[in-house]
Amino acid sequence: MYLRIIVSLLVIVPYGVGRHVKREDSLYWSSIYVESSSQGPFVIAGIQPEGEFIILENISDEREYLNGWKIQQKIDGRLREPYMFEFCSIAPHHKRKIVANKWSENATATDFVATDVYTWGTGSEVKTYLYDKDDDLKASHIVGTATS
Repeated sequence: MYLRIIVSLLVIVPYGVGRHVKREDSLYWSSIYVESSSQGPFVIAGIQPEGEFIILENISDEREYLNGWKIQQKIDGRLREPYMFEFCSIAPHHKRKIVANKWSENATATDFVATDVYTWGTGSEVKTYLYDKDDDLKASHIVGTATS
C-alpha cells in the first residue's frame, strides 16, 4: 500500500529571479521551477497552487493603479481568457492578493476579488502574465513541475 502525500506550496520569489527546487520522498522525485520577471511597477510575487489567488506587488515609490491592465494565464499550453482590471490600486511597496471568486469568502478587506474569475489556473506548467492598458507585457511568473 502506498501513502499519498499532498503538498501545498505557495511559490514566492523576488522579481527577476529563477529558482529550481528539488524534493525527494519515498514515492517520487519532484522538480519545481519558478521564473519571474518584471518591467514595470508591479511584480507577480506569488501564485497559490490550487488557484485561490495571485499576489501582485507594487515595487515603486508611488500608489499604482491597475485600471485597464489584465492578467492572462497559459496553463499546460492552453491560453485562458484574460481578466481585465476595472479598478484596483496597490500602495507603494505593498502586496495585494487577487482572489478568485470561488474563494471570495476567504478574502480579507485588503484583498481584491476577481469576480469574473471562478478560479485561477492550475496545472503542470502555469504561466501568468500581467499586461498594461497598452497591452505591453509588464510582468511574468512561470511555475512548473516535472516528476520522474
